[in-house]
Amino acid sequence: MKKNLIYAVLALCCALAQLDAQPSRYLDQVFDEVELSTDVVYGTNITVLLINQGFPPLPQPLRADVYQPADDSAAQRPLAILAHAGNFLPQQVIGPIGAKNDSSLVYLAQQLARRGYVVAVMENRLGWNPVDTDTGIRRYTFANALYRGIQDVNTCVRFFKRHAAAYRIHPEKIMVWGDGSGGVLALSAAALDSYEEWQLPQFFNSNTSFELVQEDVNGDIFATSAGVVPPGYPFFAVGDTLCRPNHQGYDSEFQLAISMGGNIIDTAWIQPGDPPMIAFHALPNPLAAYDNCELPPIPIPFPPIHWHWQLFTNCGSLTTIRDLFSKGNNAAFAGLQHPGDFSEVANSRNDGLDGLFPLTSVPSTSPDFPNVEPWRWWSEAAAPNSPPSELAVSYLDTMLAYVAPRACLVLGLDCAGLTSAVAHPSPAPAPAIAFAPNPADGWVQASL
Repeated sequence: MKKNLIYAVLALCCALAQLDAQPSRYLDQVFDEVELSTDVVYGTNITVLLINQGFPPLPQPLRADVYQPADDSAAQRPLAILAHAGNFLPQQVIGPIGAKNDSSLVYLAQQLARRGYVVAVMENRLGWNPVDTDTGIRRYTFANALYRGIQDVNTCVRFFKRHAAAYRIHPEKIMVWGDGSGGVLALSAAALDSYEEWQLPQFFNSNTSFELVQEDVNGDIFATSAGVVPPGYPFFAVGDTLCRPNHQGYDSEFQLAISMGGNIIDTAWIQPGDPPMIAFHALPNPLAAYDNCELPPIPIPFPPIHWHWQLFTNCGSLTTIRDLFSKGNNAAFAGLQHPGDFSEVANSRNDGLDGLFPLTSVPSTSPDFPNVEPWRWWSEAAAPNSPPSELAVSYLDTMLAYVAPRACLVLGLDCAGLTSAVAHPSPAPAPAIAFAPNPADGWVQASL
């Protein structure tokens, strides 16, 4: 009897282990196939990209590629919006990255969709003048490019809230994940609640007190109001429209912001109650601040298109996440450790600031400069000397593993095996096991 009972218990334990190892939606891949809808128009707004060719500000359709898990019957799915890199310049200017079909974003989108997310890889409006000899012109054009990008993120959020039923999206379970300048947009859109917050001293021309971005001209930070050029305003003709309202009547709130190599202009934008943030930062990175708010030195021989962060002070990832903790915004992450999420690695480097993941000892593909975006790769046809795709994917997989349980907590997703963010969670209650017949002198059946 005792031997039979031991065999029964061992068999039951094996069954429980197999149940525990089953993939969990949002944490693991649970779908094999992904459906893709390309060039979904999420809004229309005004671009200045063709002004140097003699054209006035023109309407531009704003597009996104939408990835969804195939054969998914869930009624309300979380939404991930991905924003590309590119320094707010066209891809033919910046190089092999800077579009919604960037290899890293396509990979992230497919992996998130296989985990059960709806994913929109958005484009945003581009255009500023990085080569003008007048610093004031460079500052003005870049400030406006950043502002338009933030408007576009907010517009994309509202589009999907407006069409939540069609895409089977939960309108209060949304995260924005950006690469490079897309990371800047993710953090900035999460922090900025009003145009008044935007009005930092550095967004004024110190010589003339001219405000580089004006709400009446550029529209509000959400792109829900029109912007019209008044008499006496430089650069544009009177009556030019610089912002078209999109999806009025819907809010632009989202619940989580994620940055890969981005930053934020000023932590003054961050207020208690703003969404939590996750920041990935490759070290060393001479192009971006990390533990302060500064103007990083210009690395020679980098061309002017990479000098945009010399125009405004920007706050690095460590400074940003530390500020979030001081205001209680990242409290949901405190002490979280989920099997396989690399928390121990991140926590050994991040000064106890969960949500910050410094990536160190990054292999470089250039003898003269560190690899500051190891998650990127491209085809040889796009540009020579692409980093190995296997290296980039390994970093992206690490980021996905780190983000997944944190997104579950913040978005309130039903993720099996994840219930809290305490360092030492209470053990799960023991399963109720019944043996029958009882008493017995032969084989018994164990029921869970």
